[in-house]
Order: sequence, then structure tokens, then C-alpha cells
Amino acid sequence: MPFQFDSKCQCCVVCRQEGLPIRLLNLRNCSVSRIDSGAFRGLNNLNELNLEYNILSAGSLRQLDIPGLRLLRVSGNNLSAVQGNALEGLPSLQFLALNSAHISKLPRALLSSNKDLVHLDLCNNQLKQLSRDVFESLKGLKELRLAVNLFVEVPYSSIGNLSSLEVLSLSGNMLATVDMSKLGGLTRLRELDLSGNSISSLTGFASANLSQLSSVDLSANSLAALPANFFHLSPSLRRLDLAQNKFRQIPTAALNLPGLGWLNLTGNPMSRIHDLSSVRLYPSLQEIHISGTNLTIVTSKDFEAFPALLHLFLDQNRISRISPGAFRSLPSLLTLDLGVNELELLPQERLQGLSHLRLLNVTHNRLKELEEFPQDLKSLQILDLSYNQVSRVGKWTFRYLENLAELHLYGNWISTVASDAFRPLKKLRLLDLSRNYLEKLPLSAFRPLETQIRSLRTEENPLHCGCDSQELWEWLQDHQKLVGVTTRGLRCEQPPELRGLLFLDLEPPRFCSTPLVLKLAIQDIQPFSVIVSWQSRNHSGLHGFRVAYHALDRNDAVCMYVCMYVCMNKILLIF
Repeated sequence: MPFQFDSKCQCCVVCRQEGLPIRLLNLRNCSVSRIDSGAFRGLNNLNELNLEYNILSAGSLRQLDIPGLRLLRVSGNNLSAVQGNALEGLPSLQFLALNSAHISKLPRALLSSNKDLVHLDLCNNQLKQLSRDVFESLKGLKELRLAVNLFVEVPYSSIGNLSSLEVLSLSGNMLATVDMSKLGGLTRLRELDLSGNSISSLTGFASANLSQLSSVDLSANSLAALPANFFHLSPSLRRLDLAQNKFRQIPTAALNLPGLGWLNLTGNPMSRIHDLSSVRLYPSLQEIHISGTNLTIVTSKDFEAFPALLHLFLDQNRISRISPGAFRSLPSLLTLDLGVNELELLPQERLQGLSHLRLLNVTHNRLKELEEFPQDLKSLQILDLSYNQVSRVGKWTFRYLENLAELHLYGNWISTVASDAFRPLKKLRLLDLSRNYLEKLPLSAFRPLETQIRSLRTEENPLHCGCDSQELWEWLQDHQKLVGVTTRGLRCEQPPELRGLLFLDLEPPRFCSTPLVLKLAIQDIQPFSVIVSWQSRNHSGLHGFRVAYHALDRNDAVCMYVCMYVCMNKILLIF
């Protein structure tokens, strides 16, 4: 059973709960400053102990005599004076978190009694170096985290022969160079995180046989180039993060990695995708992130080397032009993100060939007009055109987008929507027209959607609340679930006396004082019938009726009926 103290627990642990079946004890952030000797004696079932963020000193660790404990968290305490015998009472320990513990030196014998340790977290301390044999007894260590310390050099002698290690993090240190040959003993390494350093040079790949390596993070460093044999002995490498470095293009000559499936180059000063003279084929690459760069144009040759690409992120660049056929070589593409760029035009031809595209994001560009989207986009499900400068939506703009489920048009300059603009969108579930310049919401365009759509957003439009709005008011009132809370926030902009008032909270007489029946007429007077017609604002579809009448024989029952309805004339009205 788990056992947890709240923040009001006592400042020291002295009690002995012998025989209790406690498996997990949480004393996190409890202001514990002292642990008495034998405090946990008898808790034979205790597997996990959390003492994070208390006021413990290093001496308290020596009081932890819990032979069966598997997991210990003591992060956020002041363990700067930790001694070599501090963890002797925890021979079964498998997971140890000592991060943020003010440790500047790790005693050589600290972990000598913890031979079963699998996970060790020493992040966010002040470690500058490690003794050669500090991890020598940890034959089964799989995860070692040394991030955010003060290492200026990789502690090769301490970690270079940890043959069981699978995850190594040295991010957030002050490394300038890395010699991969000195890590060749990490034969089972799967994940290597060297991000957030100052690395400008990588060497030693000729003999770095890291055959199990699948993920490398080199982001936030100072790399401008990669060696030609970069991880060429790591055939399992699938994920490579090179974000926030100094690359001016994809280092294609160095990336001889046929199994690479994910590549991130965000935040580099790139002005082009790659040098066509050195490009090679990447048959397995499925996702590329090239965001926040100096890229201004996408050429027709840029992505021919990536035939298997599924997700392409080109957002937050300076792209103002896309060449014809730029994406035609990507028939399997599912996601195309062009958001936050400088596109003023998106010609129909530029999107041809994307027959499997599911998501197209063009938010925060400068599009003024929308061309008809091509028939190739029949699989598109999400289209984001928000925050552009589009002023109108035409009748045929979306006619081929038969599978579209979400359409985001908010934050544009839209003042006109064709009545049939959304009629072809048989699977549309979400339509967002908020933050535009619609003085009258296009009810005729909404009606074809009312049986299928689940969310309609129209708030923050300059609505003119007048007699022409009554039909819209009635429709919105009848579709409360569809419009939801957001459209209920729709406010009047005109006339001045209604400005700022919630449209759906008004009753029709407030925004239209014109009588309900505008005209009444009697027409086509015949011997036995007459037509009564009218013009009204109730949009019921009924504009009149024919009154037919005939004489009745005197009969007490009939006379009573006639008298009730017609009194003196003795005629029966038939509607």
C-alpha cells in the first residue's frame, strides 16, 4: 500500500512502523530536516521512498537502512558533503535520483554497495569531473543522466566502458569537442543527448561502433559542419536533432544515414535546403523540421531526395515564394506546415500531387485571395488559413475538399462568404470564422452544414444587429449545441445603441422595431373563396391562405358551431 504525508508533516522522521505493508512512502516537500537511526526499520515491503525537496543534509543518507528499497528520490536537498558510505544501507537500489543536490564531487565509493543500480540521475549539480572507477561496480547501469553540470570535457574514463548503458545525457554542460572513439565501449547505447553545450567539433567516428544507437540530440550547440563519416557505423540511427546550430543548409554530404527517419534543423541560419551537387537519397526519412531559419524560397528540387517524407514542417521562416512543383515529389506527405511565413500567393498548382495530405497549415502569412484548392487535396482533413488577409470566400474555393473536417478561417479580413461556399464539405465538423469583418453572418452558407457540424465559431465579427438579423438570431437560438459558448459571445457592433451587447441575449424587438406583419392584402375575390396574404418577418415560410366558404342548412348543432365562429353570417371558414 502507498503512504503519503502532506506538507504539514513533522520536520524529522523518527517513528518506526514495524510490520506495516507499505510499498511506497512519499515525504516530498515536507520540511524534513533529520532522519533518526532506524526510522524505517521493519518496513520490509518498502520499495519506493521519496524524500525530494526537504531540508536534509548528506549525513541523513547514512540513516537509510532499508535493504529491500528499489527506488530512492532525494533530489532538491543539500547533499554537498555526501560521504562514500552514504548508501551502504540500500543494497537493492535500482533507481537513484540525486539531481539538484548541490553535489560538486562524487565520492569514489559512493555507489560501491549499489551493484543493482539501473537508473542514476545526477543532473543539475556542480560536477566538473568524475573519478575513473566511480561507476565500476555498476555492471547493469542502463541510464545515466549528467545534464546541467560543469563538465568542460566528457568524462571518458568514467563512462567509456559502461557496456550496459543505453541512455546517456550530458546536455547543458560546457563541452566544446567530443571524441566519439572514446565512447566506443558503449556498445548498447541507444540514446545520446549532447544538447545545450558549445560543441563545435566532433571526431572519432571511424572507430565509434555504436551499432545500437537510435537517437542523437546535438541541438543548441555551435556546429557549422559535420565530418564525412558522421555516425556511419550506426546503422540503427533513426532520430537526429541538429536544431539551433550554425548550419546554412542540410549537411547532406555528411549524413550518409540510410535509416534516418527524423531530422530537426530548426533555428539554424539556413538560406537554402541543400546543395544540389552533393545531395543524396534518403529513402527512410519521414519527418523534417526546418523552422525558424532564413529560408525565403522553396525550389522545385528541394525535396526530391526525400521520397518517403510524411511530415514536413517549414513554419516560422521567411518563405515568400514556392516554386512550381516544389512538393510534387512527395506523394505520401500527410502534414505540410507553412505557417508564419511571408506568402502572398498560394497558386493551385503548388499543391498538386499531394493526394494523401491530411493537414495543411498556412496560418500567419499574407494571403489576400484564395484560389480554388486542387482536386489532389481530396484527402485533406484539417486546413488552417487563420491570420491571413483573405477578404472573401468564393463558391468554388473548397469544392474538392470532400474529406475536410476542420476549417480555420479566423483572424482574416473576410467580409463576404458565398452562399454555397461550404456546401461541398460533407464531413466538416468544425468551422471557425471568428475575428473577421462580417457585418452579416452568412446564414445561407451555414444551413447546408447544420446536420453535420459540431462547432461553429463566429465571435469577434462587427455584427450589424438589425431586422435582417432576425432569421440568423432564430437559427442560432435553435442550434445552441452547435454554436456553443464562443458564438454565444457574439456581440453587436451596430447600431451604436446596441454596441457591445450580446446578440443572442437580445429579444428581436430590441434590434428590430418594424412590425411583424409588414403588409396585408385580400386578393382573388371569388363567389366562394378569397385569398388573404401578408408579408412578415417571422421567416415561417407561410405567406397567406385561401378562405373557402359555403352556405349551411339551418341545424341546431351547426347553428351553434357557426355562431361560435362567424356569428350572424352563418358561414363556415375552411383553411
